[in-house]
Amino acid sequence: MFYATDCGQSSTGHFGYAYVTSECRPAKIDVQCCSGNNVAQLSAPDGFVEYEWTDSAGKVVGDRSKLRLTNPKEGAVYSCKLKPQNGNAIFLGAEIKRTFVDADFAFVCDTLGLKLHLMDKSGVIGSSVSRICWEVSGEDSGTLFVSGDSVADYPIGGMRMSCV
Repeated sequence: MFYATDCGQSSTGHFGYAYVTSECRPAKIDVQCCSGNNVAQLSAPDGFVEYEWTDSAGKVVGDRSKLRLTNPKEGAVYSCKLKPQNGNAIFLGAEIKRTFVDADFAFVCDTLGLKLHLMDKSGVIGSSVSRICWEVSGEDSGTLFVSGDSVADYPIGGMRMSCV
């Protein structure tokens, strides 16, 4: 239910307004566990009133939407019972699988030396890349350029920079 009213401050009143946003996400547990890291974080969908995490032996190990695990075993399975405000609880499960990332990129300079074309060449095993961020910084000038695209063009004209 959504309810809005004005404040009743005067006989003319005030106009009220509201913005409501919503989104649909899959009912799944997100697992963040990178190779070389001894911590994993499991995240259940937000918006439930109760959470109950259990390990594969049925032992309760958490009661919040996120579960932080130290030294998790590869292949270990965790379950989460999610209770909504009204209705029946749902159960979701997830397996610990470490993500391996081979971060790499390539660049090509245009023929006039005015633009640097940056390309993501990273390889990922066990998950997918959810966010890419290019940040070009100058030695004395700080951040010069930021882009969240997997491919980006950075203008270099007028700078003392050359493509090698």
